[in-house]
Amino acid sequence: MPSAQIPCVEMVALMAMSDLEQLEGPWMELMQSKDPKSVALGFRLALAHLVQASKKLQMAAVIQSAEEQGKTAYEAVSHQ
Repeated sequence: MPSAQIPCVEMVALMAMSDLEQLEGPWMELMQSKDPKSVALGFRLALAHLVQASKKLQMAAVIQSAEEQGKTAYEAVSHQ
């Protein structure tokens, strides 16, 4: 991997952080509404985002590790 490229795991993490930054304004509005259903929805959406980001980071870590070992992405994620 050329040194000028951003590693896969780092790119996924940066994209997740960017998503969270974009959601900050609407999320704060939900929290300030003090409506229990809106606040609960805001927390559920934030948790769902964190779960998806975690899954993406795990996959990226496996693929990046395999690529560093000279394997293809398919070989890295296949269970054979």
